[in-house]
Amino acid sequence: PVLPAAPATNAQSESQAQQLIADGQDAALQGEHAQARDAFIKAQALAPRNARLAYALARAHEALAEPSQAVRQYCRYLALVGTAPDADDV
Repeated sequence: PVLPAAPATNAQSESQAQQLIADGQDAALQGEHAQARDAFIKAQALAPRNARLAYALARAHEALAEPSQAVRQYCRYLALVGTAPDADDV
């Protein structure tokens, strides 16, 4: 019989999220915005309270001309950080 996989620990999830964020940032720097967006979406599932991730995902959506998704992520970023120094720009 096949046993189900053990759930990931918080440390494993955080490590996976950080790797996905790094992968997304690398993809964005290379102009691979769809790949960046997909990595950020996966990372967001593991780290939903990461404000910088919300911002990066918004930028990826913006680069892909996906304005409604970009606005949603910018608003999420602002909700997570409260009064950010870059709030006016966002």
